[in-house]
Amino acid sequence: MASTTEAPPDIDRGTTMIVVLAVEYGISLLFVALRVWARLSIRGISWDDYFMIVTWALNTGITVVALIYAANGGTRHIQYLSTEQGLYLSELFFVLQAVAIVAIGTGKLAIGSLLLRLLGRVSKWRRYGIWFLMILISIVSVVAVIMSFAQCHNPEALWNPALRPTTHCWSPDVQSGFSVFFGGLSAAIEFIFALLPITLIWKLHLDLRKKIGLALLLGGGVLSGICTAIRTVQVAALTAQSDLSWETFELYMWSSAEVSLIIICGSVPTIKPLWDRFVSRKSQTRSESNQSRSHTSQNRRWTAMFKAPQRNVFELSSVSYSLDTITRTGGASAFSSSTHGSQPEDPKDVSPGGHIPDIEDAIQITREFHVDWTDRT
Repeated sequence: MASTTEAPPDIDRGTTMIVVLAVEYGISLLFVALRVWARLSIRGISWDDYFMIVTWALNTGITVVALIYAANGGTRHIQYLSTEQGLYLSELFFVLQAVAIVAIGTGKLAIGSLLLRLLGRVSKWRRYGIWFLMILISIVSVVAVIMSFAQCHNPEALWNPALRPTTHCWSPDVQSGFSVFFGGLSAAIEFIFALLPITLIWKLHLDLRKKIGLALLLGGGVLSGICTAIRTVQVAALTAQSDLSWETFELYMWSSAEVSLIIICGSVPTIKPLWDRFVSRKSQTRSESNQSRSHTSQNRRWTAMFKAPQRNVFELSSVSYSLDTITRTGGASAFSSSTHGSQPEDPKDVSPGGHIPDIEDAIQITREFHVDWTDRT
């Protein structure tokens, strides 16, 4: 008795894919816009920003192609698709794969350029290491794109199995092995770029809290590195599967998450000027205002509790005398006092403007104030 295999249910995960990719794209767009705003506000736009803008543009292409892929049944089991649908989706798969490889490469260049800009000339071996990894990922990305379409003499045979007997194609193990190599290298570079600044931050004379904050600020690339590692596993497993339209769902999801996280985590350090301008400064001003009101209220309470009784309170108004003379004669005791105020002993020596001609550099006090004074005689 022959055994029969039960067909899988006809499930379309296209809606889930569209929603997730749209949300990721929207968040990445927000961070790119904040990045450009922050850099323009300090007139500091540079190569890392240009590379990141290119990465975002490529991510736009990835999102559009993936949405078309999902809308045409690309997330269903292949046995429920027509031959025309299968060929069309296979062609979209190779286009999407090539665009994703280029986006990953430009994203690494953006992060590497940012690290070179932040680290400056602090460490020669770090700078040379970053340059080496940037050149290496650029070369490998270009080779990966070329190999994607050069596997067969007739590239159309890549997504049309009927044409493969009529042309020469490489062994599938070649492309599979190189894809795993590219994914592993990409993940390794992500982790290196995320952890490299920590080796420098930990040597700075900062408290532990600030060190951890800087490490988190510059080490967000660990998240994209994790996505890269998972995507590499998906690519390796994909070569052994026959239900390509169903299996590519997770591959697309992780690829989109990887590129979006490269954009987001690579832009976080650059938007710190906006954070300092609109968040930290307001929080600091509010904190200082509350602290000032608290101190003023506390001073008033202490003054009311310990204020000494006033004796012989008198008013000083329109007094013209030099500070040196006041200091030499003993401060307030230099003035004659009365219940109504204090005037110079000889009013005739005072000019109409309240100024003593005999004393140079005299200062006229026009503000009214009260002094607690006790006669020592």
